[in-house]
Amino acid sequence: MYILKKSKRALGLNEPIKDNHGKPVTRREMIARGFMTGPAVIAAPSILAMMLGSEKARAMSADLEAMRIPCGIIGGAGKIPFICFDLAGGANTFGSEVQIGRQRQLDFLSTQGYAKVGLPGNMNPNSPNVEEARKMIENPRRSREAYAPDFSFTSADGEYISMDELRGKVVLLDFWGTWCPPCRESLPSLRDLYKSYSKEKAFMMISVSVRDEEPIWREFTAKNQMVWPQAFDGDGKIQRTFQVRAFPTYILIDHEGIIRYRAQGYNFDREANLSDAIHKAIKVVAKSGPAE
Repeated sequence: MYILKKSKRALGLNEPIKDNHGKPVTRREMIARGFMTGPAVIAAPSILAMMLGSEKARAMSADLEAMRIPCGIIGGAGKIPFICFDLAGGANTFGSEVQIGRQRQLDFLSTQGYAKVGLPGNMNPNSPNVEEARKMIENPRRSREAYAPDFSFTSADGEYISMDELRGKVVLLDFWGTWCPPCRESLPSLRDLYKSYSKEKAFMMISVSVRDEEPIWREFTAKNQMVWPQAFDGDGKIQRTFQVRAFPTYILIDHEGIIRYRAQGYNFDREANLSDAIHKAIKVVAKSGPAE
């Protein structure tokens, strides 16, 4: 066992360190050399990689290429240059693609590339939000607009409905429950709202029942003639996806999948605002046509 002896006193900033050095080197000189050598080690291969192009840059790091598939690292679209470090501590550029690790984390030297596309700098590649991050890279508008999260359900009539199938339509989500007095009180107004826009092919209203018992929910919707699509969110998945914490909650999604209106509770003014938001969203669809 080798135990280092405790130094009697701390060395001064400019005091030479003579151990194992052919020529005395001060701490300040050693730190300065480190600042010069470090960037050189990183910058030299990086600049060379940019000159050679991304494909040849990959060829320079065969060990990283060999680790890519076993580690579950997938290449994303985009042009965000970064430097990745292998397990041996070496450094080299790996083209200009975004890499997301599944089983092992691929550390990024800088978070500036994330910031340019609106992603959080502390994003964990193993996070469940990775898919959303990839969508932001593919469509930078997602960093500026409040896109609705993906969701799907099977309606009371047995129809499977997903976010992809709703693309191109204006969608009103009504989060409610049979146990919720304000939800029940708002039902007549909600029914009138549906009748006002039921002939619009570009509009769909969906009521999402939360914290209900399925038999009670089915009986209530049938008795109260809720003829528009009804979703039973028994496990609360859709509620959590949209972060709904109050009832009723109304979320209006436009034809591009962007949330344009969100409100909690229901009263005369809110009813007018919701109707106005629906009307404007439908007019946009008429002018621009369905979203691709």
